Amino acid sequence: MEEKNDIFDHLKPRKTPIPDASYFEALANSVIESQKEKAPAAPKETKIIPLYKRPSLWIGAVAAVFIAGILIINFNETTEIDSDPLLALNDVSSNDVYEYIDENIEDFETDLIVEALNESTVNEMSFVEPETTESAPEETKIITSEPVSFDQIDSDDILDYFNEEGIDSEDFEDDSFI
Repeated sequence: MEEKNDIFDHLKPRKTPIPDASYFEALANSVIESQKEKAPAAPKETKIIPLYKRPSLWIGAVAAVFIAGILIINFNETTEIDSDPLLALNDVSSNDVYEYIDENIEDFETDLIVEALNESTVNEMSFVEPETTESAPEETKIITSEPVSFDQIDSDDILDYFNEEGIDSEDFEDDSFI
């Protein structure tokens, strides 16, 4: 059989030498003397500069005032225009508005338009009819006609319109407008 070889079998204990008290006293004295040699004779006073004498403070203050002035000027210019949107709408011509509505009619919600209109505005409304002229066939002229009275429309006209557009009249909950 094999014997177990352990590393601790080869190590032999020995006694550690302990220095005597005079060694520690000499060490303490040498540390104290080295600190005395490194210490300056008189402590230097640090120069204290007050905040109002520092140039970085003045430069920062001037920059802050300059930026605040620019922001106030820009804010006043934008609020004058934004405060009254009707003034901005005066710059837009009626033809531009009609063209925009014609191009983006699908984006308008019918319910919101109906809520905005009341009976008096509908009675005063005049419809726009496109008409081409012989001199400029590409252009369309906007002609306003007589105000339309909805009193002349009967339920047969509404049902005919529904049939032409493929709208089922049974989809409506109430038949008060037919």
